[in-house]
Amino acid sequence: MKITAFANFLDPQTLPMYDALDEQSSHQLIFAATEPMEEELLQKGYPDYHAQKPYVIKLYEESDPLAKAAELAAESDVLIYGHCPADYFNLAVKSGKPVFRLSQHIYRDGKTYPLKWKASYFVKHTLALIRKPVYLLCLGTYTAYDFSLSDSYAGKRFEFGEFTEVIDYDPEELQKAKQTDPVTVVWANPLHPWYEPDTVIELAKELTELPVKFTMYGQGELAGQLRQKAESLPNLQVIEDDSLETVDHALKHADIFLTTSSYNDGWGSILNRAMNRACACVVSTAVGASKMIGRNETGLLYEYGNSEDLKAKVMRLVEDSGLRRSLGEAAYTANREVWNGTEAGNRLYALMEALSEGKPSPFAEGLCSPAQIVTKAEMKQRAETVR
Repeated sequence: MKITAFANFLDPQTLPMYDALDEQSSHQLIFAATEPMEEELLQKGYPDYHAQKPYVIKLYEESDPLAKAAELAAESDVLIYGHCPADYFNLAVKSGKPVFRLSQHIYRDGKTYPLKWKASYFVKHTLALIRKPVYLLCLGTYTAYDFSLSDSYAGKRFEFGEFTEVIDYDPEELQKAKQTDPVTVVWANPLHPWYEPDTVIELAKELTELPVKFTMYGQGELAGQLRQKAESLPNLQVIEDDSLETVDHALKHADIFLTTSSYNDGWGSILNRAMNRACACVVSTAVGASKMIGRNETGLLYEYGNSEDLKAKVMRLVEDSGLRRSLGEAAYTANREVWNGTEAGNRLYALMEALSEGKPSPFAEGLCSPAQIVTKAEMKQRAETVR
């Protein structure tokens, strides 16, 4: 099966999936990049995948990128549409080939669902596609719900995600690295309002009497004011470094990983990296990747915006080393066996084959199974599940 994917550039959270898809298709995958790899990723220490991967075609070097894209679509059996200009989605749909659209949730503030948006999606993603073989791969917890508001892709929505590389570690060695005193909590994200780093500042203020140290890694517009606030807190440090090497070293030695993002965080691939390093994770229900935590099986969810719930979850982990270890081990296992790019690529290829034969998804749950419509109320209930 010949597969062509249209997306802006190959990045660390899609690379493992495309590598698996390339393998499954007997190297008949083409990744058609519409722009060069992001300079910020290269500065963090990631290699230039466009130079490294033979399945990448650089549309941005073509004299007529859309004409080349149309040619690729005509030669393919199946198409994937990622994040890139809508012209590529339109030509993919026009080709008549099966199209798999990757999407995070679309209503980013998590509060308002404008009627004009719903009407627009109903016209563009419901009426226009109702009889076409166009499917939605739901990258975040709330993606299926958001599209259901306009009845878009009904019966054609599937669970999916974005996954960084899985590294093989000795679980015992990881746990030994985490035997720290005081307990170490790591937060790693851009220092930007979307990720709500001030939540960590307030939490650290509340927990000064506990044997716990918070370290925040990242760069961004809030760096200066966060550093200033941290100066008065003996249990908090802000490090303006988000390089691959620095963050991965911190995660390997962290007892707890904390992510406090708002609904603006479409997925949150840093959670994959923390799970792969066996961290006990405390995760905001607003984070797109929060579905990987289940009902507190592979970490602890806290209700977004509920500071008391967050405090209680972190305190519980600080005080219970056994729970930290069991959740870290569960996270590591889930990352290796369920929530990873290789599994995503393998399952996506199987889904493509099944749908091309007029069959339903071969998966009843997990990646590439029919997507669940999950609401904020449902995630609040999951957060309340007693572990």
